[in-house]
Amino acid sequence: MFLGINPTEQAKNITLFQKLQATHFTLMTIAWGCHWNIVGEGFYANHEFLKELYEKEQDRVDACAERVRALAGKCPYTIQSMSELSLIPEMDNEMTFKTNSVFGVMSSAWSAVITKVRDVRSQIGEEDYASAAFLDTMLEEMEKEAWMLASFIEE
Repeated sequence: MFLGINPTEQAKNITLFQKLQATHFTLMTIAWGCHWNIVGEGFYANHEFLKELYEKEQDRVDACAERVRALAGKCPYTIQSMSELSLIPEMDNEMTFKTNSVFGVMSSAWSAVITKVRDVRSQIGEEDYASAAFLDTMLEEMEKEAWMLASFIEE
């Protein structure tokens, strides 16, 4: 047993966290693309808010990678592997970057990732307390961010 986790559970959790690492990488690139390209009213504040979001996602990519390593796994590190493992699709490269459409896309993407994190959380066994706590904290943070994103598009 590794860290009190049976080998089958350990291998499953490594795979789950590799997928989450890739998913957060994809979400980071979506936020980054929106940050680079947003136009319209409130540009500067929106540009800065999007920067905060992609920086949080950078931290989550790193935190998921560290969880993979803590479970004795190997982290994905190529664009191809991130794309193959991600639980969400990449952003359409022909997107319109007006404020309302950007925050609509971001809100949908955030909600999709929260759903995926919840799904992963439901698959973590009782014996991996650290992974469960890690995901609970992630969900709490992301739900607050999702609320903020939805607030941009509510009228």
